[in-house]
Amino acid sequence: MLILISRLFALLSFAGLASTAPHSGGVPARISTTSAEAIAANWRVLFSILSDSSFASWRPIAVDGADLPASQRMLRSASLLTGPGMTADFEFTPITAGDLRLEIKTMLAGWIIPVTLRVR
Repeated sequence: MLILISRLFALLSFAGLASTAPHSGGVPARISTTSAEAIAANWRVLFSILSDSSFASWRPIAVDGADLPASQRMLRSASLLTGPGMTADFEFTPITAGDLRLEIKTMLAGWIIPVTLRVR
């Protein structure tokens, strides 16, 4: 699945994950995020994946096109605050069935885009 939010200058790419079709739990998906340089310098975009009660977890793989060393590829909360021009890749493996919520929003008041991710 590829989500392009051209008016909001954000790009998400999901390898092996789709919001319209259920995704199998335990199967890893690669998520790539990009915040275009057209965003004003004071804008920050927050990408996150949440369940009803908490953040999901993901593993960072690369930042700004450079693979991260193994010591930095630790599982952590699925939340990333980006700035203009920043890219990041994550491995996301849903572990339980149900709906998750991907949120893309500005740090300050502005906009929020919720996307439902279904895990079977």
